[in-house]
Amino acid sequence: MKKKITLFDWVSQKYILNIRDTQTMALKGTFRVSRAKILVLIVIFFVLISICNYFIFNFITGYSSHTSKAEKEFKVSLLMLTYKVDSLETEIAKKDTFIQNFKNILKNK
Repeated sequence: MKKKITLFDWVSQKYILNIRDTQTMALKGTFRVSRAKILVLIVIFFVLISICNYFIFNFITGYSSHTSKAEKEFKVSLLMLTYKVDSLETEIAKKDTFIQNFKNILKNK
């Protein structure tokens, strides 16, 4: 009868990783590895990647947790006003071209 393998046995099973030279097959290094060590390394890797992504996101977007609420509201309102000024400039340019075209039509007739 087979012995039932538990989760602890599966995680703690040890392996040896041998690194050899491809030409001479000389042993370059040996590492003792278990699934638990691999899982820990994967978790640490993902935690480090997520921390780096957090700081990169904050750097790119200009958001910082150290700014006050008033500064955040000011930045948002400044951005909205910039959009409004840009749209007003385009509308004024359209109306100026319309008026200029209308003047040209009146002069020709």
